[in-house]
Amino acid sequence: MDLSSSIVDYLKIIEETFLKFQPNDKTWNSVREILKKARDEDNPKLVIEAYSCKQVFTRCLNKHSSANSNHFLTLYCTSLSCPVLDRTQEYTEAFTNILFHPKLDDYLVRKKQVYRGAVIKDKKLIKDYKIGATILTTTYLSTSKDPIVALRFCSNDSSDSISIFCTYNIKNTQRRSALDIESISLYPEEKEVLILRYVPFTITSVKETEDGRRIKINLDECSDETLELYRSELTN
Repeated sequence: MDLSSSIVDYLKIIEETFLKFQPNDKTWNSVREILKKARDEDNPKLVIEAYSCKQVFTRCLNKHSSANSNHFLTLYCTSLSCPVLDRTQEYTEAFTNILFHPKLDDYLVRKKQVYRGAVIKDKKLIKDYKIGATILTTTYLSTSKDPIVALRFCSNDSSDSISIFCTYNIKNTQRRSALDIESISLYPEEKEVLILRYVPFTITSVKETEDGRRIKINLDECSDETLELYRSELTN
């Protein structure tokens, strides 16, 4: 893909294989309007604006991206044999391709520490988060350059929930790992950095309170050499 490449065909895929099946209501119509403008102007920045516009779109995209990754990487499915991939793979991959457009290169993040807060109900969701483990992002992760902002998202008064605070150290690798979307997002006060799919991180520390209700996790982006070693271990 070069600077003059069009994103129009990708947006048509998103519209025809996903958006047209969503409700005709105020929330989804807001997303449709921004994506239509993105298509008319051939502007990938507006696609990021649509992503940040409504949580319902963000949740759908991440839910489907996670499911697709599981079916493709773990279950070895194809779109021809798997109804999950058949329904959602085309539009999620179209969205991913748009985020790789060179017009977004000015927003690439290198050598930066970002933060993410979350509240979960089931500790099993992070059972693989052990020191030394390597994980691969299968969804888009919204993080912040400001730890105070991230802390707001893991505020937790419930006795049956767990607060998770993650610190991601993004390295100076050649891969496209994250985009600084603060100036594009409809919520610039969140100082958002969007970590992309399929970025490998190694867990360097896990600290848990005695009651187990608060966990701090540090993750370092893998070097290209570490990633190759990880791939080799998976295939052997």
